[in-house]
Amino acid sequence: MRALKYQAALAALVALFAPLAGCYTLQPANGAAATIGSRVVLEVNDAGRVALGPHVGPEVRTIQGRLVSTQEGEYVVAVDAVRFFTTSDQTWTGEQVRLRTEHIRTTYERRFSRGRTIAFAAASAGVITAFLVTRSLVIKSNPSPDPNIPPIGEELIPRRYP
Repeated sequence: MRALKYQAALAALVALFAPLAGCYTLQPANGAAATIGSRVVLEVNDAGRVALGPHVGPEVRTIQGRLVSTQEGEYVVAVDAVRFFTTSDQTWTGEQVRLRTEHIRTTYERRFSRGRTIAFAAASAGVITAFLVTRSLVIKSNPSPDPNIPPIGEELIPRRYP
């Protein structure tokens, strides 16, 4: 019985917090400057790979992080991750890197996706409902019509009353 309550509490927590996660997509900035403080992915061009090679590493494909500022044709980014063409990705811890705008092929900004979030919340609700129904947490039933006969799996315990 205790495990059943634990499962019910866990299912309730998942149901409560899953829609709050939200879904995001990367959208091209389309020539407009990305918003300061937003999550960005900067696709580096060939000139940028040559210029950033000594600082970031050779064969940089993209730089991902939070946009700190834009000034005088430069982006300042607190880097979270760097993706390369040939080697594995690197995780960074917010080190700031300056990138000239002419070294960037495309700027992507992370934006909230309402449609994906609604679809995710609906799918989560369906999974949680199926979980609760299959565990008989929502619908309780006693297969025996006689109240003196205990449900399957339980024993009838004799009791003595004074």
